[in-house]
Amino acid sequence: MAIRAYDEIYLSGAQRILGDAADFAVISLGLDPDTFGNALAVSSASRQFANGNPKYVAGMNGCELARIILTETNTSFTDTEDAMYLDKSPEYRSGWALAFYQWHSFRSFILNLGLS
Repeated sequence: MAIRAYDEIYLSGAQRILGDAADFAVISLGLDPDTFGNALAVSSASRQFANGNPKYVAGMNGCELARIILTETNTSFTDTEDAMYLDKSPEYRSGWALAFYQWHSFRSFILNLGLS
């Protein structure tokens, strides 16, 4: 039995954070979903999230996570105030599901580009 990066009690919060990050990046900031997905895949923030760093899975909101990802990957965006909605978008649900899949499968968000 493998040990997960963080306990299941943090999973729903981590899913909400990544869901809100995806929603904020695509809906509020107007980024293409692939642009945000690619930034997530190469960011060190995604590594911290996957490793269960409490700051990333419980210590910030999704808007903050999206900004960190976009800033550290030098992805251009025009910032706006935080916006998180009760009605959940497909983008939110994608991020929510991705967080669960990553936690459940023990996989990383990082793209394997064949570089070692």
